[in-house]
Formats: sequence, C-alpha cells, structure tokens
Amino acid sequence: MQCERCGWWVPPSPKLMAPLPPLDAASIPWFLCVAKPSQADALNNRHLELATVAVASARLRAPSLAPYVVYIHTPDQPLSAEGSFAARLRAMGARVVPHQLSFYERIPAAGRVGGSQQHLNVAAFGRMDLPRIVDGMRAELLARRLDAERVLYTDTDVLFTDDVGDLAVRYPRVRYFAAGSEGFSSTLNSGVMYLNVSAMGAELPRMLEYATRRRFRFHLLDQTWLRHWFENGRCTGCRPRARRQGLTGNRGPVLPLDNALYNARAFMHPLHPGESGGHSDRVVSPRVWHWHGYKPHDVSCWIEAIRNGSWPQAAWHTTPVRGSGCRHFEAIPLSGCYLRTYAFLLEQHRSLLRLALTYPVLPVLPGNPNGGTA
Repeated sequence: MQCERCGWWVPPSPKLMAPLPPLDAASIPWFLCVAKPSQADALNNRHLELATVAVASARLRAPSLAPYVVYIHTPDQPLSAEGSFAARLRAMGARVVPHQLSFYERIPAAGRVGGSQQHLNVAAFGRMDLPRIVDGMRAELLARRLDAERVLYTDTDVLFTDDVGDLAVRYPRVRYFAAGSEGFSSTLNSGVMYLNVSAMGAELPRMLEYATRRRFRFHLLDQTWLRHWFENGRCTGCRPRARRQGLTGNRGPVLPLDNALYNARAFMHPLHPGESGGHSDRVVSPRVWHWHGYKPHDVSCWIEAIRNGSWPQAAWHTTPVRGSGCRHFEAIPLSGCYLRTYAFLLEQHRSLLRLALTYPVLPVLPGNPNGGTA
C-alpha cells in the first residue's frame, strides 16, 4: 500500500479532552435501539459496546443531540432500565427507554431469532416503533424543548465527530424520512435516518399489514421492508413505480441524506478527487461515521493479521481481505486508503470506550426519570 497517496486526507483530532456539553443545549432527540440479551454472548456484547461508544461520541461532539437508547425487551423479560449497561449510559446523560415491540407477536417465531442475527432481529425492527415511542414521550420531549416531530435515528454502530444541529435546516421538508444509500449501491441504507414522526406513524398500520402478509420475510429486515414499501410506491400518496423515478431525490418519497457528512463509511472514504467508484468527489470530514459492514473487531483482526504475517499481499490495495483469516464481504469494495481510515476509526472507538468507562455508574432510584418503563 502506498500510504503517501492517502496523505491528502488528514483525520480530525480526537477531541477527547472536552467536557460533556450541557444537555439543555440539545434540540434534536436522537434514538438508537439495542436488544436486551437473554444471556451474555459475544455478538450482543459488541453491540452494547458500540452503543456505549456512540453515546460517548455524541455527548462530546454533538451537543444538539439528546440521546435516547431504546432497550428492546422480549415479552418474557420484565421491562427494566437496570444493569451495568444502562447505568453507564445514564452516567453519560442518556435516557434509557425499556420497550417491547408493539408488533412482536406478529413476527413468526423463526423471524424473531432466526439466522445469524439471533435476538438482534428484534432490535433491528425497533426503529419501526419509533413513532409510537416518541408519541408516548411527547410531553417529556416538549418539556425539554426538544423537537417531537423530527427525530434522528441511528444504528448502534455510529461514531460522531462533529455536531449535526443543522439537520432541520438542511432537511426542512422531510415527507417521511431522509436516509443515505448503501454506498456500494443506490439502495437506501437505514442505519442513519432523519424521521418525520407523525407521517411515519400514520403509515405504519398499513406497513404492518403488508409485513404480516409477507410473514416478515425481508432479506435485510427493516431496511428491505422500508425499501419495498416506499420504493414500490405503496406509501400514502406515493406514485406507482417509484423505482423508475428513484427512491430518493426530488420526485422520490425519501429525501437523500448526504452520505459524506451523515453516513460516512470507511470503505468508501476518503475518495480522492477524480477517483471513480465512490459516492462523491468532495474531500470532507464526516460528522457521522457508520461501521456499516466491517466493525471494530474486524479491523482488530486485520491488525493482528498484519502483525503475525498472515495478511495477504492483495489486501494492501483494494481487494477485500480474503485470505487473511478475517471476515470479508464480497459486495463491499474498498477504497485505496481504507486501512488508514479504518485505523483512525478504531483508534477513536477504543479511546471513546476508555473514556466512557471512567464515568461512575448510578443505580436506578424510585422517581428517577431514567428508570421505569416506556
């Protein structure tokens, strides 16, 4: 790998020494969903870790956001905001919202825990309940002077490097939601969404009827569900054959979210001006990074492979990391500077995790607004 060709992009400074901003500076409710595990496992622990880092990064760098972590419980789990994970989030100023999916019983048993995602399937569908959750919290949001009509949703695997308080200005007319693309295709990516709560809430009853008829058989769970509904023109007032017009854009039902700023992926950034195969020719510093595809543990595996000599020669360039002993995704092309960008993100992830672990945890007390049930 010729590292000098990547020198034109200078990663931003970590900004880890700044104190936590005051919560009363927030204006945008930010929601993410994570499953409460029935038992400890490595996959779930990674998602809990990612959520912790996401909250830490937002509290340090995105003062416009008021974090709400929706803690998805299955019906056999008593709703609770207890535990070390929830306590850690509360210590950083996040609101923990225990919740059970309103349509859990509609999902066939195999769809609740099927496939490699296991119980995380339920958490993936959690974003579809956001209108219901937000509506139940409307009085609290208004009391905190937060926007109860436009909210930000992200997956757990995001990392903030700057504020996003201009979302309402950049996207003043969100019909349903604004979302970015997969990056390696024009298909929408539901990992970062700026939602119109009322419009999505009005749409969900018919969406649920459609999902029930399909027995929730969606290849990418919520993402495919959203794509089928909006891209195929099933949404209220949507034109038929919306796919021909494009899902996003001026004529589509979904606004295109700027990937380069709000849904950056290391496999497609940085893109040198004039280099083909990417989403943009701009050199920007993203505000929101998304560990879409490869996760921190994958990058750790790459570094270990480089150290022990099992890193294949082709992997120094743009070939997927096949043959290294680490996971690889055939569908994800890698930019020429992917190692540098992923190494920067891993450093950020580890530093933020260490920082989050320094905050003293607090127990749930009677009357504590972070306790109770949703």
